[in-house]
Amino acid sequence: LAADTLVYGEQCFFPKPKDVLDAHEMLMKLQEMKEHDVWTGACLFAPDGRKWTRADCARVEFSPIPVEEVEKYLAGEEWKDKAGAYAIQGWAEKYASLRSGELDTVIGLAGITVLDLFRQAALPNQAFRR
Repeated sequence: LAADTLVYGEQCFFPKPKDVLDAHEMLMKLQEMKEHDVWTGACLFAPDGRKWTRADCARVEFSPIPVEEVEKYLAGEEWKDKAGAYAIQGWAEKYASLRSGELDTVIGLAGITVLDLFRQAALPNQAFRR
């Protein structure tokens, strides 16, 4: 099972930031836009090479973030390796709110998605153990 998340808004992708300046730009743009989409794609691979995929979308809204809060946040490490430079279950929970979709989609992988992929595959869990 593999999954990854991407943030998208106003015809612009917000992947994992390259550096702190990139993270700062992302956060400023995301709060300017107010709402954006968070997509998490998942793929289930069977030992015989078959695969099943699914992509889920959630909509998130940011409220204004004080500049000093952004600076304190970026001085830490949480923004690294996060699509859009934030984790809704971390620092951003004070400023980001879920408007539609599943919170787990924003966090990175919804349990319902995993169950759906296993149902599509119609394979027992044991088929994926080594």
